[in-house]
Amino acid sequence: MSIKLTAGELTAFKRMWLQEAYSRSDIARLLQLSRPTASVLVKKLIDRGYVSEDGCLRSSGGKPAIQLKVNADSFHSIGVDIGYDNVVRALRLNAAGEISASAEIAASSGYSERLDAAVRAIGILRTPVTCGVGVAVSGIVDPRSGDIIRSANFELTGKPLVSDIQSASGLPVYIDNRARMAARAEMFSGAARGIDDFLLVSLGKGIGSAFSFSGRLHFGVSGKAGELRDIIVPDHYSGCGVTTLEKALSEDTLEQQDYPCRIMADICASGFRQVLNVTAQEVLILAGRFSMFPKSFHDELRRKMPDIDLRLSQFGRDSGACGGAVAAAENTIFSQL
Repeated sequence: MSIKLTAGELTAFKRMWLQEAYSRSDIARLLQLSRPTASVLVKKLIDRGYVSEDGCLRSSGGKPAIQLKVNADSFHSIGVDIGYDNVVRALRLNAAGEISASAEIAASSGYSERLDAAVRAIGILRTPVTCGVGVAVSGIVDPRSGDIIRSANFELTGKPLVSDIQSASGLPVYIDNRARMAARAEMFSGAARGIDDFLLVSLGKGIGSAFSFSGRLHFGVSGKAGELRDIIVPDHYSGCGVTTLEKALSEDTLEQQDYPCRIMADICASGFRQVLNVTAQEVLILAGRFSMFPKSFHDELRRKMPDIDLRLSQFGRDSGACGGAVAAAENTIFSQL
């Protein structure tokens, strides 16, 4: 689907979709327009069914402003997370930013099985106003070309996943790795909302991260930015020497060695500090399996990194798919901006 709006109308609509504007006055201020011009833009959005009035905002003196809201069915987008062991998980995000439906399809690690599960999930969630699909993949992904450069856990490396899903669904498809998709979800309405500079670290079967600088995600060459797996940390498992951060936090290692929270926090602080010392970021968001770690781990990590604002992802297992849905809307509905 496409939304036929002028650049000004689309900009105003995006501000409301991002929950940055709630009234005509907000639109005028954010877009640096006169109040009458902002009112004309809003009237057109209301007349076309994209926006509606929703009571009055609290007054700070004078006549209260009329509150505006995006109509939930203005458009839908679908996010698909390919990165779970035995399933492909997908969800539908409506224009109000709400998860309105989800689906899980069992799938093995093979390419055709993963592709089939993704297409079936999209078919379950698709509506007449679905604008596109965002796909989150474990590994190294170049979002500009759509190439899957490395996927250690599934048979996706070098496969034409984007074109195959587009052909099967008839929808535009955008792809990126899970960590950056998770970061998009957090920037949209989660732990990174309103934060321009942060590091998100996600733990699954492997470990990945996403960097945001001045409100923009950093991809690096061919999407390789954020690969933390080979960072060197103390090897508490063997009791001597060093190991890599990914090996220290792998499922196999954690199953074999029941680290106390103090040791786990020491490993993570050692690895994360190396990155944060270079990027000079002060906000760290933990996603993926980190949300399953006990509170005592997070408390100990905060104690070891007192200068860092440590936050937990607000989307848990839905972070990759939710970020995919956000990316789909950004790259279809709002791609002209």
